[in-house]
Amino acid sequence: NIIIYGQTGAGKSSVINMIPGDPGNLAKVSNSARGVTDRATLYRKTIYGKTFNVWDTPGLNEGDEGGIEGKRAVEILHNLISSLANGVNLLVLVMRGPRINAFLPKNYDLLHNVICERKVPIALIVTGLDQEDDRRVWWDMNKGAFHQYGMYPQGHVCIS
Repeated sequence: NIIIYGQTGAGKSSVINMIPGDPGNLAKVSNSARGVTDRATLYRKTIYGKTFNVWDTPGLNEGDEGGIEGKRAVEILHNLISSLANGVNLLVLVMRGPRINAFLPKNYDLLHNVICERKVPIALIVTGLDQEDDRRVWWDMNKGAFHQYGMYPQGHVCIS
C-alpha cells in the first residue's frame, strides 16, 4: 500500500496518472481553484511486473471553503491508514515547488512522525519545477532546507 498525500493542488492525482496502468482508470484531475479528490481512492498500478495499491487522497490545507474541509482530509488519511489490513508500505508526500511553505513540514510530520510513528518510509515528489534546467541540481541545492525542517525523505523525485 502506497499512500500519496500532500496539499491541494500539489499534483497528487497527476502523479498517480503518470504511473502505468489501466488507461480507463485514471485519477480525476482539475486545474480549478478547488481540489477534486474528496475521498481516498485506490488505483492498482503495475511497476516492473509487480502490482501495487496506490492510494490517492484528498488535499490537505485546502481550508473550510475548499472542496473538502482540512480536518476532514486529515481524518480520511488517518482512517485509511488505520483500515489497511496489510499496513502502509510507503508514504509519498507531493509538494508544489520550488518553495517550502509553512504547511509542508507540518504535513510531513503529521503522517510520517505522528500517525505512522516513523515506521513507514517516506518519499518526496516535488512538482512544478518547469523553470529548472536540471532538476537534480535543484534538489542538491535545496535538500539542506528540507533538513532544516526535519524532513529526511528516503527518496525524492523532482518533476515539472
